[in-house]
Amino acid sequence: MASLSIAEAPLMPVNVVLVHDEPDFLSAAAEALREAGHDVSVFRDPLTALDKLEVHRTEVLVSCLKYAPGLPHGISLARMVRYRHPKTKVIFTAELKDAPYTEGIGEFLPSPVDIARLVATVDRLTHRAGEIATPEPC
Repeated sequence: MASLSIAEAPLMPVNVVLVHDEPDFLSAAAEALREAGHDVSVFRDPLTALDKLEVHRTEVLVSCLKYAPGLPHGISLARMVRYRHPKTKVIFTAELKDAPYTEGIGEFLPSPVDIARLVATVDRLTHRAGEIATPEPC
């Protein structure tokens, strides 16, 4: 019976939650992340996402910074999620001028977001980047 080497073993999917108010971004990002082997949940507003995140652990939260008036902004969402799940990695998307607001809270990708860069950032944050190509020595 053949066994898989570390380099051939399938990677465990990462639970990624996308919260964004742009449907085209949500669709493209979700498709790319799923193709990369991740489990993806998609939400159009932070309150709906927060309901799910209260009970289900997520490894990566991808959020825009600003939502419609009356809704929590992305930084508030990240803080609420991290209150329950401190190890959650956060990636913010917004205009470049908003990058300083996210310093020390999470990663920042300027809008419009390069989807390949988003996938690479998720992989890097979850230590998936290069796992197949460079397995740990025994």
